[in-house]
Amino acid sequence: MDFSAFIMGVSATLIGVAATVGSTRKIESIKMNMEANRRREILYVETKDLADQCVNDIRTMHHNYCLVKKLNMGIYKESQVDEMIFPRPPVLILLENAAENCFHILTKDQREGIRSLIHLIKMAQTDLDFICYDTKASEFAKADEARFRLYLSTLCALYHLAINFSEEKERFRVITKSPEETFTSVLESLDLGISFEHLMKHQINV
Repeated sequence: MDFSAFIMGVSATLIGVAATVGSTRKIESIKMNMEANRRREILYVETKDLADQCVNDIRTMHHNYCLVKKLNMGIYKESQVDEMIFPRPPVLILLENAAENCFHILTKDQREGIRSLIHLIKMAQTDLDFICYDTKASEFAKADEARFRLYLSTLCALYHLAINFSEEKERFRVITKSPEETFTSVLESLDLGISFEHLMKHQINV
């Protein structure tokens, strides 16, 4: 056997194997990036759904806050308030699952935004658990209005962050507003508020 021909044959085989491995890795990399991009789009949908849920929850908790506040002020009587409906807490696992496989392609601000969303969802879950446990069905006038306000504020921060994340996407930037500014601006955007004027406009049956 011609030794040089043998060497050339082996070299050609090795080059072919290397090319195949390189091509396979490139294809796998493309597939992974495509999947990450698909997951990122799912994340945007999930944050939009979260924002939509927050709008309904904010309206519900604003109604509850006004009830408790006006009961404490003596404007409403205990006999006028038959029930108080609480929203379901936001679900953390859906957001975590959506973010898990695309976290590495998110921008720094987006990653910080996701961490903040997770933190706020945990806060909301804890706040709502306490309110539901502490608020007795027949003693609404004794409910802790500060807790209701705190939960309402958390929902507003969650909405503000989620809607900006879903709409701005890769352009998203970390929010610099103070919690109180966010609280006020979100309520105003929904034609709500906690001023005396807004309280007076509130009605038990809405």
